[in-house]
Amino acid sequence: MSRKCIIWLGLAVASFSSLALMFTWKFAIFVMVMIGLHECGHLWAAKRCGLKTGGFYFLPFLGGIAFAGHATSSKWDTNFIAIMGPVWGFLVAIIWAGIYWVTSDPIWAYAAFWGAFMNLFNLFPMHPLDGSQISKAILASINPWLGLAVEIIGFVFTGLIFIFTLHPVFAFLAFLGWTTLRHSITTEPFVLKKIVPSRIKRQLIQLDLLEKKMSEPPIGETLFDKYVFMTNQFASNPEKEFSADEQGWVTLYFDITHSEELLEKVSQAPEKSAMTLGQIVVATCWCISLAAALGFLMFYIYGVPGWDGAMKELLGRVS
Repeated sequence: MSRKCIIWLGLAVASFSSLALMFTWKFAIFVMVMIGLHECGHLWAAKRCGLKTGGFYFLPFLGGIAFAGHATSSKWDTNFIAIMGPVWGFLVAIIWAGIYWVTSDPIWAYAAFWGAFMNLFNLFPMHPLDGSQISKAILASINPWLGLAVEIIGFVFTGLIFIFTLHPVFAFLAFLGWTTLRHSITTEPFVLKKIVPSRIKRQLIQLDLLEKKMSEPPIGETLFDKYVFMTNQFASNPEKEFSADEQGWVTLYFDITHSEELLEKVSQAPEKSAMTLGQIVVATCWCISLAAALGFLMFYIYGVPGWDGAMKELLGRVS
């Protein structure tokens, strides 16, 4: 058995065990089937977009995660892959509701309710939920800064939920939201194109101020020429103690060089193609319709005959 299979089985057993201990083994089975097929929806969509997939893993207390070989090249593909998880989850909930309508067994109705709730919750714009990817893909196609605003709002919203509930899952989601937001701020091309030139401008001003304070300012037509002059000064006077300003100048030079290299790299980096206006409308209607359908299913099936008994049998208690 490969290492990947061992890890998959270990996480699956841990997920099942945690759910069975908190609720019942029957409820654990329903939840894991829903999570598994939800993640299969993501993998199916990723393959349709031409991506290599690496399967999915169960995550105890959190759900599951699907892996693709590389990032998508368009925001439409990102949206399609993200929304297919809840779409498949909705279809599973419909099948369970259909079994209830045929058998009148309320356990299937209660399972359908929870399945619909799980996928509806997944549409909220909180990282790493699918709703965050969907809303970011749509809004970033209108304006990249709107996509970043979604991440900020999602992080704040998750943090507020944790403050009011003190639930550890929301603490973890808030942590993931913060790491994602920080990654976006430090890597997104549209952000770096805005802040890096300003950073270079400030660094050049600091460099000029240091030169004016130095007893022997560097000589040269370009910044590199001045750097060569400074390094030669260091090399030719190994016993001389250089001032903090002189050492700071060299450090600042490397910072400026790094910023310029980063700006050049960002300017050459390919960006995901934005959705067309038609795709934005379709994606928005698709997401709203799916959320409405999930909510309607929950409303329609809630409180069917035998509801309390099914709740006790699956959750182990009646709330």
